[in-house]
Amino acid sequence: MLFALPIFAVTIMSWSNGYTGASVTGSPGDGSTCSNCHGGGSFATTGTVTTNIPAAGYALNTTYTVTVSFTGGAGSKRGFQLTAEKAGGTKVGTFTAGSGSQVFNSQKTVTHSSNTVTSWSFSWTSPSTNQGTVTFYAALNAVNGDGGTSGDKVITLSTAVNVLATDSFFAKQFNVYPNPASEMVTIEMPEKIATATVTIFDFVGKQVAKTNLTSTENSLDVSNLPTGTYLVSIATEQGIAKKQLVIN
Repeated sequence: MLFALPIFAVTIMSWSNGYTGASVTGSPGDGSTCSNCHGGGSFATTGTVTTNIPAAGYALNTTYTVTVSFTGGAGSKRGFQLTAEKAGGTKVGTFTAGSGSQVFNSQKTVTHSSNTVTSWSFSWTSPSTNQGTVTFYAALNAVNGDGGTSGDKVITLSTAVNVLATDSFFAKQFNVYPNPASEMVTIEMPEKIATATVTIFDFVGKQVAKTNLTSTENSLDVSNLPTGTYLVSIATEQGIAKKQLVIN
């Protein structure tokens, strides 16, 4: 699904093996897109950028899948560029190429290496420190294959994602340990909070556990959870604390 959080910029290029001479995704940091040269096409095509980042936000130093796709009539050949930036146009995280794609710009931009497909999937690893909201910017280019730059259609997209609220002052009042865990987890609440509801979500935002807390120190059995990264949401009358939990 698409999330209105950080922004991805993708640019579809006519270069058969992808353009790595400059990052031209249309992001604030890049500025330009391939529409500076390409345009005039009337293909009945649209594009999408999707990720498996949960609606709650991205966890730190975690790898996610990003997919760029064309839908509808998409010309004879297709291409793209995509990057991720925080406010102010600074690149965030790193990309790892998948089938039919390649990375450049110190792994800060990804582009196609094959222009005969209509979809590309690759990986984005989030930063190890809280960078706030990240936006993916994308520029897609569907071309008519005549070797020129006219009669092509450029599509620009963006979508944003938030970071999980693991660094807020309220969240720091709660302790979840051991972390990583494999069997039992202890959740400690401050003395001023009498009760809370704990909900655990997996990396796609699906609820996998829920229980009530009634003391300052509470034990939770997580032995049935598969290996992975989870979001622990602790809801109280004073607010909601969110913690990251790793199951190994």
